[in-house]
Amino acid sequence: MVNGTRSGTAPDMRLDGNYLAPVVGGACSFNLVHVPRDCIVTLETIKSGGGESLEVIIANCGPAGINPRGEWSAAQTYVENDVVTGGGNAWRAKANAEVNKGKKPINNPDFWE
Repeated sequence: MVNGTRSGTAPDMRLDGNYLAPVVGGACSFNLVHVPRDCIVTLETIKSGGGESLEVIIANCGPAGINPRGEWSAAQTYVENDVVTGGGNAWRAKANAEVNKGKKPINNPDFWE
C-alpha cells in the first residue's frame, strides 16, 4: 500500500502512470497490489495546467519473482520472468522491447533463456 500527504491543490495523484487516487484533506492512499520492478514508483499530481512528478522508494519491497505460466502457447503474450514449459524443458522470458507472442522458446533466444 502506498500512503502519503500532499500540500497544494491537486485533486488526484497517479501512481506509475496507471493508478489514480483522490487527494482528500491533503492525503492520498493507493490500496492495491503493485510490485514495481525496482522498488521505485513515480507519483504524479494531476491538475489542469500540468502537474509534477516525484520518484519515491517503496519500503519493505523486494524484487519480483518468476511467474509460472505452464505449457507454452502461441496464443499467449509473455513478459519478463514468465516461465513456460514444453518438451521436458523450462524457459524464462527475457525483457524485450518487442511483444513476446508466438515466439517459441526453442527458436527465439532473444526472448527466452
